[in-house]
Amino acid sequence: MGFVELEVGKPIGKLLKGTHPLNDQTIFDFNRSGGLLIIIFRDPTETEIKNISEGQIRLGLLEKDGIIFMLSKFGRLNWMDSPYHVDLSNIGEFPEATEGHGYLMQVVLVDRRDQTIKKTRIVAMPTEMSKKFKAMVEKQHHTLTPDYNLKVGRIMKKYSTNRLVKLAELYNL
Repeated sequence: MGFVELEVGKPIGKLLKGTHPLNDQTIFDFNRSGGLLIIIFRDPTETEIKNISEGQIRLGLLEKDGIIFMLSKFGRLNWMDSPYHVDLSNIGEFPEATEGHGYLMQVVLVDRRDQTIKKTRIVAMPTEMSKKFKAMVEKQHHTLTPDYNLKVGRIMKKYSTNRLVKLAELYNL
């Protein structure tokens, strides 16, 4: 994932390549600029839009069977989960997380119906979370296996999102 211009009201384009066209879902990726969390809802309601664009944010991190899960909760919406593997990102050298400066993360809400961007929001992960994420990524680097999608599917079948949240380290933004 290199630099991509994202504009509210415009199609998100190639960033949704490979996503399931019928499911609401979240996708997390990371590059030198920071994290990108894409939230895909079909015809998001005004309440969903407001929660994502203005609501309190809680994030969680969990490593399960070599897969990192970015967990997110916006306002009163349910928790969402996004599996992540650094070897699927085009990042090269992973940036340092320095004291007092957590990684930035751009949150993008997309309408699945027409793939248009409804809202964007930029947030900063807490420093502690950023350092924990970097440590998880360093452990995960060069471990991608051909059965990655099967492993994710097995984990998702075994653990509900709420159970993943209970196992995760949680952070309030």
